[in-house]
Amino acid sequence: MVGVDLNGETLVDFVVTTLYIPPLTTATTKFLGLPLPPFLKIAIVPEIFRGIINLESGKVWLFT
Repeated sequence: MVGVDLNGETLVDFVVTTLYIPPLTTATTKFLGLPLPPFLKIAIVPEIFRGIINLESGKVWLFT
């Protein structure tokens, strides 16, 4: 769902049942300049995923 308010900001609401966010693994993520340990895999499973996009500045605020 997408909507625009009077301040030039677009409200976005993602459908989490069809949203795929890949897990954080040693191949995809670095922490303090080092890859994650091979045994560590962090899954991201949002229940709600909403945000605001300011169309003028390009700034994005995401709320989970």
